[in-house]
Order: sequence, then C-alpha cells, then structure tokens
Amino acid sequence: MSLTELPPEIIITILSFLSVSSLGVVLRLNKKWLWFIDENQNTIYRDAAYLEGYVPHPATLLEDIGPREDGMERQALYSRRITDGVEGWKDFCASQPYFCSV
Repeated sequence: MSLTELPPEIIITILSFLSVSSLGVVLRLNKKWLWFIDENQNTIYRDAAYLEGYVPHPATLLEDIGPREDGMERQALYSRRITDGVEGWKDFCASQPYFCSV
C-alpha cells in the first residue's frame, strides 16, 4: 500500500507534521501529491502555519489573524499590510518572512 492509498484524513494528519518548506518538496513529488495538497490546501497550510508558529492555535481561522473589517476592537495577530490580498492559508504562509518555497 502506498501512502496515497490511505484515507484522506490520515494523509492530512501526516502532512500536518510538515513545515511549509517540506510541503513545497512534497508538492513536487508527483501529480497525485500536487492534486491532493491543492484540494486540501486550507487545512494543510493552516496546520503548517501553526507548526511554524505563525498562529497560536491549530484551529485559528484565517479571518481572525488580521484587523477586523467592521471596525470592532480586537487584537489582531497581523497588520493589514500582511493580510491584504491573502485569500487562503497557502497565501498567508507564502507571505511570511522566513518562508522557503510553496
């Protein structure tokens, strides 16, 4: 049995232990891995953001990392300069300063 024959939940759990730069390596393995990571990128890159220390909790929502749009007070993790244009966790990880390659 190859790793890609495992249930998706197991593969996502395994990938949750990889750094952002390691995910970049896995993306280049073959089309199956590229497709799988692309289809599950928000979960996989959110876990990578937590592993890298970009967010304080693995269940952090993308909309909770930047300033609120409605003007309500809340301590943001990142400024609007960092979060503008970020549409997913992969974009967010790519915007971090010590990011290697996605």
